Amino acid sequence: MHVILCILITIVTFKQTNWRNWKKYHSTMLFLPMMNLVYNFLALSSDHFLLKMKSGILKSHALIELTYSAILLPCTVLLFLSTFPENPIRILLHFLKYIFVYSCFEVLVYILGGIEYRNGWSIWYSIIFYFLMFPAIITHYKKPVLAYIIFILITISGVWYFNMQIR
Repeated sequence: MHVILCILITIVTFKQTNWRNWKKYHSTMLFLPMMNLVYNFLALSSDHFLLKMKSGILKSHALIELTYSAILLPCTVLLFLSTFPENPIRILLHFLKYIFVYSCFEVLVYILGGIEYRNGWSIWYSIIFYFLMFPAIITHYKKPVLAYIIFILITISGVWYFNMQIR
């Protein structure tokens, strides 16, 4: 199902965006996978995953996360930024649409057994995360230094809140 999700977002991204402008979004397309890889590094070094992808065709959590970091997350950024509106009401609706769609996909993957929540994490934390992730994408695109500062603060807060004992 993780492979199907990556194929689906790739198709939607190709249909909905202008790939000729990908260079405009390149640094932000790298920012989101970097956030994901930092989380996975911290979770692995503390043996304290909050959610773990279950294997299917891809035989390990690490392979799933690398696939998400190489395909799903850059496509997410390209799709989100290249369709970003200018009208304030449409901006709010744009954020809510992406939060809703990503939350629904996560619920579906969870129901199908592709995600295991651990150490107090739940879909509700994922929804809160999506409320942080999509504004972080636009923040990084417009003000990258601010996005890195916010990312560091959120990461430190998450490590503390979820009691991740980093070794």
